[in-house]
Amino acid sequence: MIILSLVTCSHIGFIKANGKSTNHLVRFQIDDFSVIKKDSSFLLIPKQFTPLSFIKALTITNEVKHYTIHVTTMTDDFPDDWVKYSDLDSLMDLIGSTRKCNCFLNPLSSNIPTSDNADVGGYAIIFINSFRQKKRVSLGLYNCAKTNKESVDDILKWWKDLD
Repeated sequence: MIILSLVTCSHIGFIKANGKSTNHLVRFQIDDFSVIKKDSSFLLIPKQFTPLSFIKALTITNEVKHYTIHVTTMTDDFPDDWVKYSDLDSLMDLIGSTRKCNCFLNPLSSNIPTSDNADVGGYAIIFINSFRQKKRVSLGLYNCAKTNKESVDDILKWWKDLD
């Protein structure tokens, strides 16, 4: 199942053969991971990304309406100080975004969400808070980050006070 670390999986429906329903047809769609830095790693790993290229890679561009599983599988081994001060301006522009993107799924997780998606702003909030708190980003086994008004307001106040 290692191929799932590089693809989005979506259920298309039942196949009819000789008038009988057979197994589900599953389509694998390779996402655009051209934004990652080249590495010899077998799985996607956070150090291949910047915070902005991570969000870009997980952003949903071609919405498949039925039975889509919006996950990207990668390890949860984010480097120390992964979010840089130079990333903050761009991340601040994204904190209120509710644009859909894939959920993060650690390869060690047994959870496979079937009807959820993350928000661009949710990841931006997590990354900014990591910088603010001087803590390593950790998305755990599964994270479907959502944008929420309280976090956005808190970050905007912090950002204003920072200047």
